[in-house]
Amino acid sequence: MAKKKLKPIWFWGVLVIVVTLIVFGVHSYISARAHSAEEILPADVLVYAKVTNVRKNLKSFFATNLWSQFSKIDFDGVARRFAKPGEHASYKGQLADVETIIDESLFKKLIGQEVVAAVYPIQINVQELSALSKISPDLVGAKLLSNVYILSKVTNDVQFLESFMGYLNTKNVQGASFENTSYNGFKIHEVLIPSKGLKFCFVRFGNWLAAGFSEEAMKKLVDVYKKVKPSLASDRVFMERQASEGQRAKWQVFVNFEAVYAMVEQAVEDFKPMLGTQSKVVKENLKYFAGYQALALAGLGGDPDQIKIKLTFDRRIMHPDVAPFFDRCESREDAALSFIPQDVLAYHWDGCFNASKLWGSLKASEKNGKSGRDRSSTAIVAQTIKGNTGLDLESQILPAIGHEWGVYWNGVDIINYGNQKVPMPKLFLFVKMKQKKIFEEFVNKLETVLPFKTAKESYAGDTINAFQVPMGAGFQPAYCFKDDYFLLSLQSKVLKQSLDLEQKGQRLKDAEDFKALDKGLSNMGKNFDFIGVEKLLDTTKDLVSFGNDFVTRRADERAAFQKGTGQRLADYQSALKLSENQLLAAEADKTQDPAETARKMSAIKADIRTAQEKIKSAEEAENNMRPDNTPSLADRNYYLNTLVYPLIEALKNIKNIAIGESSEEDNYQWRIIFKVQ
Repeated sequence: MAKKKLKPIWFWGVLVIVVTLIVFGVHSYISARAHSAEEILPADVLVYAKVTNVRKNLKSFFATNLWSQFSKIDFDGVARRFAKPGEHASYKGQLADVETIIDESLFKKLIGQEVVAAVYPIQINVQELSALSKISPDLVGAKLLSNVYILSKVTNDVQFLESFMGYLNTKNVQGASFENTSYNGFKIHEVLIPSKGLKFCFVRFGNWLAAGFSEEAMKKLVDVYKKVKPSLASDRVFMERQASEGQRAKWQVFVNFEAVYAMVEQAVEDFKPMLGTQSKVVKENLKYFAGYQALALAGLGGDPDQIKIKLTFDRRIMHPDVAPFFDRCESREDAALSFIPQDVLAYHWDGCFNASKLWGSLKASEKNGKSGRDRSSTAIVAQTIKGNTGLDLESQILPAIGHEWGVYWNGVDIINYGNQKVPMPKLFLFVKMKQKKIFEEFVNKLETVLPFKTAKESYAGDTINAFQVPMGAGFQPAYCFKDDYFLLSLQSKVLKQSLDLEQKGQRLKDAEDFKALDKGLSNMGKNFDFIGVEKLLDTTKDLVSFGNDFVTRRADERAAFQKGTGQRLADYQSALKLSENQLLAAEADKTQDPAETARKMSAIKADIRTAQEKIKSAEEAENNMRPDNTPSLADRNYYLNTLVYPLIEALKNIKNIAIGESSEEDNYQWRIIFKVQ
């Protein structure tokens, strides 16, 4: 039998190297997992926030037009002009400190990779607070900070403590000292700043630098790291309720509502002796927050940017007045987009509306006395509608309303109202009808009892009913029935614009800007919102300018009125002085007949009383028109041109925002998509 040919020695060398690399890689992977922030932090967190690739994401943000324009705003000039004496210098000093910290190479290394912050339940000894004098900001602050942890993933070469102490020395922080404490094989480093009433504690866990505000807090982290106490990574509830895209998220936030509720509930029980009879009221009100479990948010970044939000809850333990609002509804497409124009500033669609359920909730709240209104108000409303239309609200009208309603706003018109100019929003409301005949009957009968007549107009194959309101075309509410929808607008021209879309196009859903953000959001089933940020901010700027012009006109009117009032007051005072002198002269004149003197003095006294009444009225008018605290025209224009308008222009780099909402049996989810330039 032939001998087997031995492998060359280089083959065995390569094999050893490959195996070594695989073992080293697996070991490195396991080690890296062992140093995740969740495996260092304790379980039962209240609030958790994580930001990844901090420096990279900040660099990307600083490269946007949004930041470029925002950074050019002269905040310092505004502060210098409007700050009180001494405040500007303090502001400049604080800003310089922040800029110095950010520019420090240590800080840049510290936030270069990943930063995590976590807040845990607060435990307060009720006996410590038995005396009101012991409740102080320092005590509250100490309790809050003792349950806060901050972790930052750093490079191995970061000598944080030495650099931090050096920074304090350069800032001449008085009394700063540095101490070390050993605990279970780890060093707890403490930096004490008595002059500021602060203590910073640090522990190094591999590439993680953990910071807190008490030695006890750091010991808890060591215990978790050594697996003496459970970690956040072992908290099944936390891990399951985090955002599903957590692995690729740029940032995450998690709020444990169950833990918050339990903490508040326990606090109410602990403070029962101090609350007395009010504890029962507090407990009853607290029940309205039962059933909320957790809120998870994740910023996914990308182009366009995306944010996902998930709210979990347990309807079984929710308050009866709250639970109905968290029913799951059928997923449906937003068909109303067919009559929404492209030039909208803001649009909202609700695909899970239930008028009967909303009315029932109002009645329940009223019955329980929670609304603060007259207990019979809902009954009065139902009775009034029945009397005017002959239809029963609960059994006929509400069931006729479908599960969709929405509204859009596409600008503002400035209209004349009397001798004033007022802004009139171009609003459009729609409701889907489940039983069209009943809803039409209700609207038609309601129209007969309104104080305004309507004029019917045939337009684009539909009938428009416009109310004849004595305010001109700028405010002419109008409605029509279109297929299964009831359409209503404050201006008939806005209603016509939506009806034109069927023939002329230019619908929102066909716009490229809309399609770039929609990405299925309008089909998520529960709610959908679209905000035309750039157009909205343009309108906001116009409204701010209108408001500034209005204030200027009122100031001019005030000044003119004051001038006239001041002149009249001086005239009345002169007339009073003249009458008083005439009275003195009449009293001193002994040559006249006593009866004539009495008649003359009576007439003069009447003139004095009249002059006094006019003076009082003029003084009241002058007091009412005294200059208020409204900034001067020069200050207002400076503030607007230096801060408000540049800020609006900067924010216009967020072009549009789209928001979709869906519902499940135990959670609601939102997706937010927006474009930043």
